[in-house]
Amino acid sequence: MKNTPFDLTGKVAVITGSSRGIGRSSAELLAKLGAKVVISSRKAEACQEVADGIRKAGGDAHVIACNISRREEVEALIAGTTRHYGKIDILVCNAAINPYNASSFMTGQTIVVDGGVTTASA
Repeated sequence: MKNTPFDLTGKVAVITGSSRGIGRSSAELLAKLGAKVVISSRKAEACQEVADGIRKAGGDAHVIACNISRREEVEALIAGTTRHYGKIDILVCNAAINPYNASSFMTGQTIVVDGGVTTASA
């Protein structure tokens, strides 16, 4: 995207819940601004459709399916992103969970600082 003060070239963004809606729009916009994006939601096929569209438009997208209510999947999302792109600069926490079905892990917050991930659970 030209003529914008928001050049994200070389940045890596992880967007949870990015197979549709606000998450998808966020991923597409971040890619247009130059970010390498990780498309993530529970269903890999839906993520692949978004990633294919971003690549077709000239962007760089990688798919890692993740159910954010499962700690091991969140850890795999972070590890897979750093393995593929080497770092994380931007984290968009867009995915939602059913509060009546969530694990205690998701009652806390996940914070990414300089590529390191810290999870605080209540």
